[in-house]
Amino acid sequence: MALLQHERGAAPAVPRPQSPPPRRRRRVSLTPYLFLLPGGLLFGLFILYPIAQAVQISFYDWNILRGAASEFIGLDNYLRAMQDDRFWLSLGNSGIYMLFTVPPQIVLGLAVAMLLRSKAPAQPLFRVLYYLPVVTSWVVVSLLFKYLFALAA
Repeated sequence: MALLQHERGAAPAVPRPQSPPPRRRRRVSLTPYLFLLPGGLLFGLFILYPIAQAVQISFYDWNILRGAASEFIGLDNYLRAMQDDRFWLSLGNSGIYMLFTVPPQIVLGLAVAMLLRSKAPAQPLFRVLYYLPVVTSWVVVSLLFKYLFALAA
């Protein structure tokens, strides 16, 4: 056995794993955050702040008059809502409405997008039919103004 190994030569050297190159410190750019800042501020001002206010108001027996004291009642409003039959009826109606409107809108929107993107021979027709209401409204407005200005002259 030793003779066979000697005839073949020395065993091949196992390569050592190379260490990764030193990492460069990536410089954080503020540009994307500056672009996101106006939208984030508007989102916070018009969406998050009213939601927080509504949650706060829900814990009070809220008096709508400015300066009038509102009594803190905790979860009483929620407990009263859970015992109200109209709450459960409206929740069920909202669920049924959501079930019959949201999925069809998603499916219909996806179908229209696929028709507009397809390589079918009728693709230009689909694109014209999709964009026609946008163009038509401007044509109607321009004709109305042409008519109005013709009367004034």
